[in-house]
Amino acid sequence: MLPYRWLQTSGLGICVLVWMLVGPAYSADPQAKKTAYIEKAEAYSKDGKYAEAVIELKNAVQIDPNDAVAQYKLGLAYLQLGKQENFPDALKAFESSIKHDPAQTGAQLRLGDLYLAGGQLGKAQERAEAMLQNDAKNVEAYLLLGNVYARRQNLAPALETVEKARKLDPKRLQTYFILAALYTLQKDTATAEKISSGGLER
Repeated sequence: MLPYRWLQTSGLGICVLVWMLVGPAYSADPQAKKTAYIEKAEAYSKDGKYAEAVIELKNAVQIDPNDAVAQYKLGLAYLQLGKQENFPDALKAFESSIKHDPAQTGAQLRLGDLYLAGGQLGKAQERAEAMLQNDAKNVEAYLLLGNVYARRQNLAPALETVEKARKLDPKRLQTYFILAALYTLQKDTATAEKISSGGLER
């Protein structure tokens, strides 16, 4: 151990002391630092501190831009801010997530929803179909695809697609409301009311 007086009087000693204090921070394992950032972000999100979560997740993806999960979490944090101005950042994060891992169905779905909301129906359909390629029983994908057809006023394929979602998950209320809306668009109010009542009873 170097004498404290020597550290005080020696310029080299001061440099050594500074290295001893800050060196470990710079030499920390990047993976460990990334994990720490993600854990802090999750804690912030639980407390509703989404702006702080975004900062931590941006630090994480700066360390590893190829981490599809971290990119997905970053996209969610941007959405949780609840401001339309953050949607492009969320979109970019979700796109990066599926670029590095197409099996990230959460990112695929959020991306599809954003495309749908923005009127980019072709891209929304691509995301729904990509999800179904990975999982032919993905209810969310069928609902997304059904909404794409509905926005295009293709009511017959929309009903057929949403009906597939209903059969896969008969207890999901959202599906019945979508079906009722589609029958209303077809001016079949009797069927729409019947479906709405049946859905609410489940």
